[in-house]
Amino acid sequence: MFLFIDTTNEPMIRIMNNSFSIVDEYIFGNRNMISEELLIKIENLLSENKIKKRDLSGIIVNTAAGSYTGQRIGVTCANFLAFSLNIPVLEQDKMAQISVVKKEKRQFSAPVFPFYKDLPHITKSKSRL
Repeated sequence: MFLFIDTTNEPMIRIMNNSFSIVDEYIFGNRNMISEELLIKIENLLSENKIKKRDLSGIIVNTAAGSYTGQRIGVTCANFLAFSLNIPVLEQDKMAQISVVKKEKRQFSAPVFPFYKDLPHITKSKSRL
């Protein structure tokens, strides 16, 4: 089983079987609550489908251009879960690597990094201390 995390344009999480068929998914209605709800919704989705985290073979995350904050949340969560479960984390556009994951040891190898379309727009604080 694989966990798919997408917090870019249409935030969602999915559970996919080893042939990448969707077992179940949750689509976030409120984009502003993703940072507060992501781990809870992952836990709920796994629990509803009677899947234990240790049964996951890997985590797939969308790293394509999207909102800056959404990217940071999704990629950080994917890296954190993969590291803590000692399973691979892969970028969605590199899913061809999954065949390698299935044949080799299940272990965390390296984090993935988000792709930002533009540089972050950081401004000076408007308040004076």
